[in-house]
Amino acid sequence: MEAAVQGGANRFSLGVQTFDTKVRQAVGRRSTKEQLVSQLSRLTRFNQAAVVIDLIYGFPFQTMGTWKEDLAISRELNLDGVDCYQLRVFERSPLFKYIANGKLPAGPNHELRALMFAEAVQSMREAGWSRLSISHWAANTRERNFYNYYAKTRSDCLAYGPGAGGNIDGYAYMMDRTPDTWKKAIEKGIKPVSMMLEPAPHWQLCRAVAEQLELNFLDPSRLAAEFTPQLLYVFEPLVENWTKAGLLSPIGSRYELTVAGQFWQGRMNQHLLNQIKSLL
Repeated sequence: MEAAVQGGANRFSLGVQTFDTKVRQAVGRRSTKEQLVSQLSRLTRFNQAAVVIDLIYGFPFQTMGTWKEDLAISRELNLDGVDCYQLRVFERSPLFKYIANGKLPAGPNHELRALMFAEAVQSMREAGWSRLSISHWAANTRERNFYNYYAKTRSDCLAYGPGAGGNIDGYAYMMDRTPDTWKKAIEKGIKPVSMMLEPAPHWQLCRAVAEQLELNFLDPSRLAAEFTPQLLYVFEPLVENWTKAGLLSPIGSRYELTVAGQFWQGRMNQHLLNQIKSLL
């Protein structure tokens, strides 16, 4: 901590995931709740950098009670920001195998996860924290969430260091993950890029949609004016369906995502992208 602060680090983003000791150790986190709270308290006492933590809902053994405690502890610590994400279990991952083999329970279902998300929104609102995007809250202006937001937009993002990922003009790339290999490439004057992907069709439009949804709204008229008027017809069936389902709330020509819509934002974004790919 001291070396990082002395070296000029101005933001720490830590994957706490949960404070509950049982849940943490079930998914391979070694430290206990008490150890974690102590370490975070020490880090915030430097008072020279933004300290942000990630919390995840949906873990095995997690309940609404343990989730509320996670949110309460986060508010009590002198943190600058909290990010709340839903658990994603990727196929062939260790957690996927443990759940499939019955060694761990699957965790909360979608109904309970939706309630957990709503609890996070309400908890941060009651604490007076500012909503920066779908999953991110700030206690003060020191946390601004620039990376998390701009990495999902049309903005270029330059990657530095082993394992870092970025994008330039739609080309997504990742640096070599191994420090020694990365260093040798630098010494030889070779760019240490281990992977690069070409931009997908309509990538700018797709990113523009993500930009809006990440800020809790959808404005088909603005997108149609910037790209093509055809978008009004492309999006119309989905927008009508989501409004009736209570996921969108119309305000003039734009739509705000309700709390339910915010919970399903990732799926909604994918449906919009599928419409773009199939009809444009």
